[in-house]
Amino acid sequence: MLRKTYQFNKPWRLTQTCQVFAVNGSTISLLSSAIRSRIRMTRNLTGLDARFPRICRKTLIMALCVIAIVLSPLIAAAQEPVTLVIDSVTVDGYPQTVVVATVRDDFGVPIPDLDVDSFTIKEDLSADEPAILAVEPFVNPDIELSVVLAVDISGSMQGAKLRDARRAARRFLDGLSLEDDIALIAFSGAIDLDGADPEREVAFGGDQAALVEVVETLVADGATPLYDSAFKSVQWAAAQPPGNRAVLLFTDGKEEKTPDGSGGSRIANEDSPIREANRSGVPVFTIGLGDDVDEGYLQRLARETGGAYQHAQLSTELPQLFANVADLLKQQYRITYQSQLPADGEAHQVRVDVKIEQHRAFDETEFGPLPFIPTATPPSTSTPIPTETPTPTRTPTTTPTSEPTDTPTPEPTDTPTPQPTATPTPEPTHTPTPQPTDTPTPKPTHTPTPKPTHPPTPTPTPEPTATATIVVVAEADSGEGEMSSFTWLGLLLLVIAAGSGVFYWRRSRSGGAAVTHHCLVCGHEIPTPGSECPSCGHQESFSEQT
Repeated sequence: MLRKTYQFNKPWRLTQTCQVFAVNGSTISLLSSAIRSRIRMTRNLTGLDARFPRICRKTLIMALCVIAIVLSPLIAAAQEPVTLVIDSVTVDGYPQTVVVATVRDDFGVPIPDLDVDSFTIKEDLSADEPAILAVEPFVNPDIELSVVLAVDISGSMQGAKLRDARRAARRFLDGLSLEDDIALIAFSGAIDLDGADPEREVAFGGDQAALVEVVETLVADGATPLYDSAFKSVQWAAAQPPGNRAVLLFTDGKEEKTPDGSGGSRIANEDSPIREANRSGVPVFTIGLGDDVDEGYLQRLARETGGAYQHAQLSTELPQLFANVADLLKQQYRITYQSQLPADGEAHQVRVDVKIEQHRAFDETEFGPLPFIPTATPPSTSTPIPTETPTPTRTPTTTPTSEPTDTPTPEPTDTPTPQPTATPTPEPTHTPTPQPTDTPTPKPTHTPTPKPTHPPTPTPTPEPTATATIVVVAEADSGEGEMSSFTWLGLLLLVIAAGSGVFYWRRSRSGGAAVTHHCLVCGHEIPTPGSECPSCGHQESFSEQT
């Protein structure tokens, strides 16, 4: 049987195969380049070593396919558009526990209008879910924001519109804390994308008092460079650390140029701000005023960047609309639930899950220590009772012996006196005999016997350990469909082991094969690979096994 093995220094087929199963382009390209360099290194090897690259390539391609299938759900989960962060847990009103959490979308904007049905709570990996008593949204002034305030001051904003826009900007600033970082871009005429105009622009890191002074001196004039101003605002916000950063853009018109072409947007178009915001993850909140506003573009700009659009028919509505944006960016949820943990004075673990339509997110943290309430008193009281019970058992035994000795002595003294009357003689004989025998004998015998037998049985120590083990096992088995990182690691190791098995199996089968080397052009046999063919002088060769 003739078996031929060919070696080619063209791994483009492998690269194409990798691209078909690509999950992460950079990872695949790194792997294919590593394989390509390995093939080049083993190009001139002979015999079994010459066969290794082909086996290695097949194994790696198979492993890449399996890894692509295995990792695809993980990558999809990493792109979930919902995140939940537990900010604090307080146990002041234990067992009622309060969790403060923030739920955001993939642009970092808090998600409003969640209720009790959206959340679930778990404690210490227990499968039981404590009852959630209330979910209350609230505005937390301590959340730090980085917001670019872009305000239209074009010629159409003269009069009451500009006055109300100033008032809205002041109210927006008043609702923020000193830790918040605010920038201002008041746009009209033309926008300089490279620098900041000190008369109508304030960059991040400035004093809020100085920012209010600039707002008060704004004058309405010129055209509306809407696209350039939106693009510059997004660039400024993107330079801030990731987190609670956003753009609030207000206008009463649309993109327009002056008749002589000196004003309006000169660099950006309507798509430029949207692309830049999506690239850097900056949400843009837009507010339109009046009937002449380009409402379609403002809605699109907000919708496609993760922000929200608000419309005001009158300029007097602007202060409230500006404040709505600040309140949304600082919104959190206060979740109150009934804890099922024992008041043991220890720290514990809590996990909060949120479900919004088909999307899920969770976070877990350690909280406590819980208040210590000495509920462990029953075990301590039950233990001393049985130890002291044997003492009363011996006392009743001695008491009945002394009692009969005392009772017969008064009886004969009393009996001779009323003997002349025949009636009292039978009554005292019957009464004393049952009373001493019945009363002392059952009471001491029955009471001590059950009491010592019961206390050893309810030894309370093994019971909690048993329940804890059952709970942990139940949680590990239930799983809620989430595979742990150990499972993924096991699958990966299984793939590598299978590839190694294929290689060694092929190696064992081809152990005794004879290898000859032939010229790739004329087929003439040559002594070693890479040597010059004695027939045609060509140096490239192929190996043949028989």
